[in-house]
Amino acid sequence: MGGTDRPLGPADADGLTPLVEEAGWNQTPADWRLILGAGRGVGAVGPDGRVVGTAAGLPLGGATWVCMVLVSAAHRGRGVATRLTRAVLDAAGGPAALDATEFGRPVYHRLGFRDLYPLTRWRLDPVAQPSSVVRQGAQPRTVVRRAGDLPAVVAFDQARTGLDRTPILADLVARAPELAFAAEAGRRVTGFVLGRPGRVATQVGPVVADDPDTALGLLRRAVTAVRGPVFVDVPDAHTGMAGWLAAHGGTRQRNFVRMALGDVGTLADPSLVSAVAGPDLG
Repeated sequence: MGGTDRPLGPADADGLTPLVEEAGWNQTPADWRLILGAGRGVGAVGPDGRVVGTAAGLPLGGATWVCMVLVSAAHRGRGVATRLTRAVLDAAGGPAALDATEFGRPVYHRLGFRDLYPLTRWRLDPVAQPSSVVRQGAQPRTVVRRAGDLPAVVAFDQARTGLDRTPILADLVARAPELAFAAEAGRRVTGFVLGRPGRVATQVGPVVADDPDTALGLLRRAVTAVRGPVFVDVPDAHTGMAGWLAAHGGTRQRNFVRMALGDVGTLADPSLVSAVAGPDLG
């Protein structure tokens, strides 16, 4: 398919839903609006004028997050995904990272990406009896509260991950304040969790915390605020998080591999984030 490519913007969000539905992905038009507003997108246009393929890039400070590489089934196998991803990388002009599905991974290998580490998507039904106390024996006691102080959450995230995710975190807090919690020891933030509604299930993540116990307390508090199914994408290195999910009825849904092109800094370290924001947001 030679086709015509064009830039995508937030106004295209609703029209891109059929691609997401065909792939069985979880993104909503609100996710598209975030990605295309905070980053850059490119679409392949079919003969009838409809967008039949997409790719996007989100700036995260020092690296670009490549996401939403989607091609309609009727147009696969023609190099569309490779062409659109190259366009995103050319516009970024620097290091890049992404979470690849098993189908996308060979495409990214051909573009020079290398494997970093595996992740697993877990599906979980709601967990009852939320606890506001994360670690009973901690001094001072760590307590989970509503994440009302966005600057403090952003500052903690930047210090912990080295990334500038301000537009992403602000959007998630605004869209789903009922899923936004911060852990505090005294007046100091020690972790946070955010989430968002999805087309199939509520996505809980990112979960960023100073220690595994705090991360688990944050996850538990968020999932108890959800009535339907939950998706949580966890780096396999976090065996405690995976064990907790399995013990509470979680089931493995699919695998991803985090990949990088060039030096992506802390994006290469699986220890820094207990649960990611999803393959579209990093």
